[in-house]
Amino acid sequence: MTNSDKPDNPFADAATQSTATLSEIMMAGSPGIARIWSGLACEGTRFLCERLQEDLKTQAALLSCKTPAELSKLQTDYVQTAMAHYSSTAQCIIRVMAKATEEATALSRTDRSRDYDDVPV
Repeated sequence: MTNSDKPDNPFADAATQSTATLSEIMMAGSPGIARIWSGLACEGTRFLCERLQEDLKTQAALLSCKTPAELSKLQTDYVQTAMAHYSSTAQCIIRVMAKATEEATALSRTDRSRDYDDVPV
């Protein structure tokens, strides 16, 4: 690679390497980790698409405003809607992570636990 072929982003190589490492870990680890990661990625992508659609719709509406009052109302509605979307997405991610923690905890438990009084003295 020549100097002119190098990307402008100094973190590009590190990001690529981190992604490859994460993929290797997920493949070597349990399928549950890959499923959880995939679910989070899908949720993030869904959220991003919804927000972009809302942003484009709001932009078109902003351009058609005729009075400052209309503009102010539209901006207020936009912020309230965005806050609701961000809040609901955060709640969804928290639920996914809580479920993942429960599954990981359940998998880490063994059936070979000892009773209190069976420890040799």
